[in-house]
Amino acid sequence: MTMLLLIGDDADVGRPDSERFLMTSRRRSDVITPSKSRVSPPLTENQPSKVLCVALGGYPPPHLEVRVDPRRDVTAQMVLRHGVNMVTTSGVAGLRRLVRRTELSTFNYVTTGTDDGRWAHCIASVTGRQPFVDRVQLNVHCTYFINQSIICFRVK
Repeated sequence: MTMLLLIGDDADVGRPDSERFLMTSRRRSDVITPSKSRVSPPLTENQPSKVLCVALGGYPPPHLEVRVDPRRDVTAQMVLRHGVNMVTTSGVAGLRRLVRRTELSTFNYVTTGTDDGRWAHCIASVTGRQPFVDRVQLNVHCTYFINQSIICFRVK
């Protein structure tokens, strides 16, 4: 199974398909995580952003969750979709490889200033197997109002 978490402008690049959806992973004792950490494009606090969590493969279909740090589960804000992709570069006509696709997505994820520097996690789990996790560090820009104090601060 492979997976990917896209946030903000990165989610606009188009949905990953099974032909371009390759990831290297490293194994720890409790989860399988991507080998390279990423930072989200700039997000603005209190403004809606896109989030896309995709898993390719897995049987039975994996259970997906999206969390900001381990504590805040934002899965309920998202829409779950299932589908099947045909890999056109694999096999001959009539015998192409099919790949199951499971995704959570939203166009209305709202960050706060306290989310800056925190990690968003896409977690795919199948009973009896270690979960796969992709993560992106949030880069949240603060907004300011005239005649008011700063409404966002960074927690490090």
